[in-house]
Amino acid sequence: MPLTDWIKLAFILPVFFVLGPLLGMAVRGKPKAQRWLFGLMCFMTINGLLAAGNWGLTLDSVEIYRGHARGYHFYFNHIFAIALMVAKWREDPKGFRWMPPGMFLYALFIAACSLSLVNAPRVDYALMAVHKMIFFALIGIASFNYVRTIEDIRFFIVLMSGTLVWEALVVLKMKYVQHIYQVPGTFEHQNALAMYTILIAMPVLAAGLGPKFRG
Repeated sequence: MPLTDWIKLAFILPVFFVLGPLLGMAVRGKPKAQRWLFGLMCFMTINGLLAAGNWGLTLDSVEIYRGHARGYHFYFNHIFAIALMVAKWREDPKGFRWMPPGMFLYALFIAACSLSLVNAPRVDYALMAVHKMIFFALIGIASFNYVRTIEDIRFFIVLMSGTLVWEALVVLKMKYVQHIYQVPGTFEHQNALAMYTILIAMPVLAAGLGPKFRG
């Protein structure tokens, strides 16, 4: 492992697995602080601000690889996910769900996909994808245990609506100011942009078309 990866690892281990849980202990019983963490966690799923960003650190980066995982990537918003998980677990240890509905099926999906490791020409490339899929579960666990009320759902819908508007502004800037033909937005590739906007737009559209509700 090169020296740069050792430096990254020296940052990742204490920040993700020490500072993250400590932050969770600090915001335990503080709804406003937890809402800020949840908001940052969700907004940072776009992985950049004004261009294709990289809000995280990658170990064993393989830039020439065309797969969706080019290394063992640690996204910064996972720090907030870990903090929320710790906060909610400490607030209600019995009510906390380590395996929310659907998470067991997701785990089975990862296990089934991991069978391809046997015949993979590059096992390390496949493990990069497994690593990414496992860490993605942190977002789901944190979100499930945080969202409890209609007001929480409303906050999420408004937040992701604003995130889509921001993404649209970035795309328009790239298209008409920078004159980029295939705009990736804040993602590394336009395919990721398309998948993200479709997945997020559907619940936002459903909420907009549905009946009005009060928190």
